[in-house]
Amino acid sequence: MYKLTEVKCRLHTGGKTVDEIRERYTGQGLTYRNFESLQRAFDLFDGQEINLYRKEDGGAPTYYVAAWPKANGKIMDGVFEAEQTHPKPLYKGEREKFLADWLNGKYNARMAFEFPAEDVEELEVVQEVTEPEQKPPATKPRWRQLKEKRERRRKGRGKA
Repeated sequence: MYKLTEVKCRLHTGGKTVDEIRERYTGQGLTYRNFESLQRAFDLFDGQEINLYRKEDGGAPTYYVAAWPKANGKIMDGVFEAEQTHPKPLYKGEREKFLADWLNGKYNARMAFEFPAEDVEELEVVQEVTEPEQKPPATKPRWRQLKEKRERRRKGRGKA
């Protein structure tokens, strides 16, 4: 069992150079233009308040977006810039489509937005969410039941 904590935070992501961003995201197949889009996104996110999930797994905590504030224009613009770097973009150069989905509540990031601890200032804990341990199902999967039934039938035929 692990615990996620939802925290209201202020982001401090601005002022990074393309080289600093490139160093952080090395090996992810991003182009120079992608790094420029991320730089614009981080500059727009800078100083914004947003609810994030804090996840701790031994080392420094990492933060993931709990929900995007729909009414915040800077956050919306930053997310659009980040969308330009998506490996399978739905909104590549299609700002009107993005705006329509964002404002209608249909936007789905299709990727996790992660912020390192050095970019996040915690303001207050909103809630703690405990994820229950995965329990094995009470019944066997259907394929397992059928396999065992066939084996029982084969054994029954051999005795006759």
